[in-house]
Amino acid sequence: MLALITTLMAAPSPHAAQLAQYGDVEAPLLPRLPYLPLPPIAASDTQATVYGYHPYWGDDPTGLNYEDLTHLAIFAVVLNSDGSLSNKSRWTNVAGSVVPLAHAHGVKVHLCVISFDDAVHAAFLPSASRRATAIAALKQLVDDYGADGVNVDIEGLDADLRTDMVTFLQELDAAVGDVVVATPAIDWSDAFDEAAMSQLSGGMFIMGYGYHWTGGDPGPNDPLFGGSPWSSYSLEKTVDSYLSAGADPTKIILGLPLYGQEWEMSNPGEVPGNSTGDAWSVVMDEAIAIADDEGRSFDTVTRSPYVIRSNTQLWYPDNSSVEERIQWAVYDATLQGIGFWALTYEGNDPDFWPMVHDNTTLTPPGGDDTGDGTGGDSGAPDDSGSPTGELPVARAGKPIEAAVGDTVFLNGSGSLDPSGYPLRYVWTSRTAPQKITLEDADQAEPHFLAEVAGTYSFELTVESRSGRSAPDTVVVTVGNESAGLCAATPQALPWLGLAAAAALMLRRKAKYIS
Repeated sequence: MLALITTLMAAPSPHAAQLAQYGDVEAPLLPRLPYLPLPPIAASDTQATVYGYHPYWGDDPTGLNYEDLTHLAIFAVVLNSDGSLSNKSRWTNVAGSVVPLAHAHGVKVHLCVISFDDAVHAAFLPSASRRATAIAALKQLVDDYGADGVNVDIEGLDADLRTDMVTFLQELDAAVGDVVVATPAIDWSDAFDEAAMSQLSGGMFIMGYGYHWTGGDPGPNDPLFGGSPWSSYSLEKTVDSYLSAGADPTKIILGLPLYGQEWEMSNPGEVPGNSTGDAWSVVMDEAIAIADDEGRSFDTVTRSPYVIRSNTQLWYPDNSSVEERIQWAVYDATLQGIGFWALTYEGNDPDFWPMVHDNTTLTPPGGDDTGDGTGGDSGAPDDSGSPTGELPVARAGKPIEAAVGDTVFLNGSGSLDPSGYPLRYVWTSRTAPQKITLEDADQAEPHFLAEVAGTYSFELTVESRSGRSAPDTVVVTVGNESAGLCAATPQALPWLGLAAAAALMLRRKAKYIS
């Protein structure tokens, strides 16, 4: 544990590490479009915040999925020790296109200003005149393009600047009217006043990543939960620490990574293991492609996917793990919302943004959100947090018969939430005659390879905004002999005709879960 804490305290800031890896490029120069003001939006509690950073090295920002964002931060101009700004082209080259496009979809645009240099912090923050210089320059850039506010990303802050940092943020907030501050997952030096910062107009974007940093040993980039064999540090613990410090949960945006990290290792199959060199970032769509080719593993403690490669270990997010974290932040922790570092890292996955939309829309599917009073019950939650007051129901499926050598699929798709909220699945192996790996244990239909005859039992619980279900159990009986066609494995299917393969899979599924 001491070694982990030491490495974490020495870790570079997450965005600084990404800047070092990717930032040696110029921001694209985009044409300026006719200005569109941000349309007035009625106050609504039906949409959680979805806050995205776009780095200047990312793909074309005019192609972003604006429909499912609420805020966009353009990364980033650089703060200097005298209060002046440099690298302004990273904003001026793109803001003329991005602001009108974002406003057309009701998305707020923030100019992101960064400082990752201790010497700059020490010279700038205590000086009222230098703060005033920076605020005037930031306001001018925002006003020139009709943008909506500023994102402040000052990382590596020392504790003796804690009060000065709050003063700067409050002065900036008064000048531009909408400020969000990026804050660390673990505030080792106690430099950030969480309670005061959560009173900013926009609140705080917690950088919920970098728990295992590039110079340390491999592990989850954004562990949802902590516990053995890992440390206790996790997204859950981070949010708890912010709330304990007095932060307003309605002003917390939980930032999630759309990138993984890959470490060189002499024994990549060892989990947890030791690295033999610094890690590097792998963007989400590339990491998913690697997992598809080489095999996805899953850590059930931290709820994190990873890949064991020939001489490396890759920990990364995918749609399923991101969805689980969104559901936890929005429905369980009831925060203002979630955010992403960084946009375009998700690639062109057609399933990603619909998943984000479904899990950040707070009105239950099928609920009456017309506001005309004709729908009966308003759907307002009672003390249980659910509009109906009922908990979700886990249904682990009917008993299954299988044979040695079969890949056995469990089926929890009959589980439900009475209010229609999305479900999170948690499968656990309870009894088994062998040590097994339950793949996709966070999905409705996980599977395992039955290599030993005997009785296996699995417990399913489901969670949603309504709460956590009671557990349900399914028993799998594995015999030594094949049960005819139903014993065929997926590896045998390519040798069958397509029609026969389809019929076989249907018969096999009916055999196991009907």
